[in-house]
Amino acid sequence: MPTLDSLSDERRAIIELVIRRGKTYAEISDLLTLPEDRVRAYARESLTELAPRTAERVETSWRGQVADYLLRQQSGPEALATRGHLKSSDAARTWALSLADSLADLYPDDAQPDIPEATAPQPVAGAKPRVPSLARHAAGPLSPGTASMVVRRRIIGAVAATVAIALVAFGLGKIFGGDPPPPVAGTETETETAPEVIPIGAVELAPLEGEQGVGLVTLFSQGGQPGIVIEADALEPTDDEQAYQVWLYNSDKDAVGIGAAQTDPQGRFAATGALPTDFVDYKFIDVSREPIDEDDGHSGESVLRAKVAEVQSAEELSGGAGGGGAPPAEGAAPPAPEAPAPPTP
Repeated sequence: MPTLDSLSDERRAIIELVIRRGKTYAEISDLLTLPEDRVRAYARESLTELAPRTAERVETSWRGQVADYLLRQQSGPEALATRGHLKSSDAARTWALSLADSLADLYPDDAQPDIPEATAPQPVAGAKPRVPSLARHAAGPLSPGTASMVVRRRIIGAVAATVAIALVAFGLGKIFGGDPPPPVAGTETETETAPEVIPIGAVELAPLEGEQGVGLVTLFSQGGQPGIVIEADALEPTDDEQAYQVWLYNSDKDAVGIGAAQTDPQGRFAATGALPTDFVDYKFIDVSREPIDEDDGHSGESVLRAKVAEVQSAEELSGGAGGGGAPPAEGAAPPAPEAPAPPTP
């Protein structure tokens, strides 16, 4: 029988996000910058690929509905209709049970959808039928492959999400050390003269040997002040005495700390900070594991790292005139961001 590993990276990521994280098709559409209809189609096709022989016996008109039910994308009357079909159709129920076995390890405790028996007792007169809901379950950890896929998709959509970048940057500033960049328009602290947030580029953080996790660095400029947004996933969760520190890094002895944050229980963190204008003079953006103490030096326990020279520019990410070019040569730094022109009064 085909396994989850036999699916393409994109389809496996969608199935994991649906089951382990309890995401809806609409939420995955935003996360992976894919049309919602395509996310739905990939999810349904993936379940067909996992159990093709039993899927062929299910009526085409019901196959998608059964897939949505198993992926917890249905609620109310729609879910009741699918449950009714599972009770009456041996083929649909056999396919559903086969898929439930294949996907059992992905579902968090008590989150696997109920597959009804072929014959069910009649409800008590006056009793309301149980209506399955789209209730969220506790999020589970993503596999490194899926976490990396999410990061790659977010890099592709980095420029198109300028507003989202700004909201993430300033909304999460409280959990990141250092002074945040100036406020962005649309926040509670905005001013009439708040300059525009301009994306500079993005680069993926990769785990060093023996470490785990993936991350995305997004660089932006506002009023000539460069800033950084870090999003990371699948890290080893921190305890009360640990945090992850972000650095501009040449070596353990030549590193400038940008700020630190602790993860949630799933090993995720997101944070922002201001960058010095000479950030392009550093070779790497580095994330290290640090004890929470008075020592402000680098611990030497680097976890994630990206080369500053490999930052993809906004034009490259958006596929504009400058897109599609080769990345900067080894050791070459991207051009320093130009200060955006102040808004016209």
